[in-house]
Amino acid sequence: MDVESLPTSDSSISSINKVIQTDGIDIHSAHLKRPELLDKLSELSTQYRFVRLTSPAASGKSSLLKLYQHTFNETTKVIWISCLSDKSCFELLASKGIDLENCKYKESIRKQNTVVFFDDAQAKYAEGTFWTLLIKFSPTWLPNNFRFIISSTHLLSGGTISPVEFKSLPALNRSDFLLTSEESDEFLELPGIGLPQQMRYEKVKQVLIRECGGLIGALRQSIDSLQGRFAKDSQPSETALLQHFLSNDILSYMARCFGSAHSKPIGNDFKMFLKKIFVDDKLFLDGLTNEQDDDSYLTLKKAGILVKFPDSTFGFSSQLAKRYYFKWVFPNRSKTAPSSLQELIRNVVSNMSSTVLKNCTLPGDLPKEAVFQHLFMEGLALYTPPSCSICPELSKIFPSNTNLNAQQTIPGEIDFYLNGGLRWGIELLINGAGISEHISRFTPPNGKYVLLNVKDYAVVDFRRNESGQPSKHPNRISVFFKNDDYSVARCVFNEVPTVFSINLAN
Repeated sequence: MDVESLPTSDSSISSINKVIQTDGIDIHSAHLKRPELLDKLSELSTQYRFVRLTSPAASGKSSLLKLYQHTFNETTKVIWISCLSDKSCFELLASKGIDLENCKYKESIRKQNTVVFFDDAQAKYAEGTFWTLLIKFSPTWLPNNFRFIISSTHLLSGGTISPVEFKSLPALNRSDFLLTSEESDEFLELPGIGLPQQMRYEKVKQVLIRECGGLIGALRQSIDSLQGRFAKDSQPSETALLQHFLSNDILSYMARCFGSAHSKPIGNDFKMFLKKIFVDDKLFLDGLTNEQDDDSYLTLKKAGILVKFPDSTFGFSSQLAKRYYFKWVFPNRSKTAPSSLQELIRNVVSNMSSTVLKNCTLPGDLPKEAVFQHLFMEGLALYTPPSCSICPELSKIFPSNTNLNAQQTIPGEIDFYLNGGLRWGIELLINGAGISEHISRFTPPNGKYVLLNVKDYAVVDFRRNESGQPSKHPNRISVFFKNDDYSVARCVFNEVPTVFSINLAN
């Protein structure tokens, strides 16, 4: 194999050395081999002259190029061009023996199979003439043994859109680059680049795999964050590792994966959609009425935060992406932390909208769990400071079984974990359903949340006055609504016999 990707001013290794260290792999040390993804690329490249790799940042595109490069034998010439170079694509390609402007090429490369990698092609989208001449006209004069692989990351900051010629090219997209659970586990176990040996607790690995959702860059950044935080701790506990991963500290590492050029939603329709998918895994998205929201929506898609599912619904790509975007959806946070979990729950209940509860309910019934979760989450954000990480759906982070792909939850359960120094757990339920099970999750030695070592927890039971007399427990909070009146809630905290009346917001 003749390789023209050694450190030169035009190569991605030298001109973007910092990026290669972050994104790429060292082919001579431990790394994921990704045979299925390589087979897909090889098949496309054999069948088509031009192939695109297109996905959000930190998906593993540069690593795939390096893996593919090392599959060739001596009869193949590989040309690697970094589009982050200051030179034009015409100049970069001409320096390798292909003069696109004059339809000429060096005889020396005609005799070899030649594969040209364009890495970070998004940096040269504005060079429209180059891409037109390359894709539309070069097949008329370049030999058929030339192949071009064009790798580009979705632009988050607007600017020039991808050339129209790209639309018809066969491509590997975001979903192709996602790691399987088995590949994620293999990555975490790799010597040198995976989790350090002293951090390889099974539960820690499972949580990282579920939260990162197959994005290799998110796994990489998570490992880096854990290593940085516990650099001076030779044997960090499983609890300490989990607490750090579920804190906002980990999110400061994720701009590399999800971008930072986001804006908070403007229109009520987009605001409501985003708030709802924090509760519902996926929803349909109707047309947006605000142009700025259109831009925000496109940015979220390009960043891989929002994804479209096969049934045409939209949702967050992963639990980590959901946590990362939380601050834009819920920008109004408290300047101070609540003094106790009871104080927080009182404030959250008082912030609930009586109108929303009433309008979402049939006479003689209680609102659905998702309504309470949506209102509860808004209140939690409002009455906790930005340093407090709010993790919804704790049961998905700690499912009841050990299947890495499991997303098992108990019907009707709603749960939150508040980190950032508070370390509180909250579960909501309707009419006391499964109260013993909910409480047991926090109870040593076998409760599935015991590893979080919460400082306090509460099981909040929403019920109608007619739904019986709830049993008392130190961590149970009962919230009663009389008949169909949602303007006032009557609350019993723990084992205290006093009933507190809390007026709800309109």
